[in-house]
Amino acid sequence: MVDYLVRLKGESVIADLAARLAEGVPFETALETLIGKNMETFQEDWRAFMDDRKLKTIPGLTVLKFRFKNNRSEDEKALAQEAELEEIGSRRAHDLTLLGDILRSRQYIQAAIVEYRKAIEESKTLSPILYNKLASTYLMNKDFVKTEELLMTSLKYYPMFPTTLTTLGEMYYQKKDYAAAEKYFDQAVRINPFNPLVHARLINIYAALGQTKKKEQQGLLYSYIK
Repeated sequence: MVDYLVRLKGESVIADLAARLAEGVPFETALETLIGKNMETFQEDWRAFMDDRKLKTIPGLTVLKFRFKNNRSEDEKALAQEAELEEIGSRRAHDLTLLGDILRSRQYIQAAIVEYRKAIEESKTLSPILYNKLASTYLMNKDFVKTEELLMTSLKYYPMFPTTLTTLGEMYYQKKDYAAAEKYFDQAVRINPFNPLVHARLINIYAALGQTKKKEQQGLLYSYIK
């Protein structure tokens, strides 16, 4: 939906929207002011835009719910985590994933990898959430080959899943491949412009590449949401 918004009003619309939200303007009011359409009309037009793209349904895949992760209460985070686990698939896959989460939080990285791999085998769907959990755990071990393999597989079927794009950006950032990192972070921020990590990474990348103007623009966006 963010991509469609940018197509309508250009790159600056994200910064303008973030600025209004930072001022406390309700989302629907800010959106209508910027694009001249109420939420209902905007959603209808967006659905028509998506229909024109003629996206295919692929067996074994599932529809994901989009969630912003910043500025949530502990109860909201717990509910979001529960909903996230439910999207993974079978009960056994759910339990194995939860075990992997616990092991990873306690820094038992190899054990977490084992449980996540079991969960993938048990899952009835190709879950980008689960693939990202395993990929990000491999990334903790600097296993860039396995990290990239998992993320690219997930990206093939879920090209608009922001966590995949963010984790790919982070992997290339750690490898100091700043051009590739910028590519994926830029895609991620178009989908979810409210992730502070992505803006912070882009600021560092533009500083490393000597792109002063882009660095200043990202700094402005970051100031609205951090």
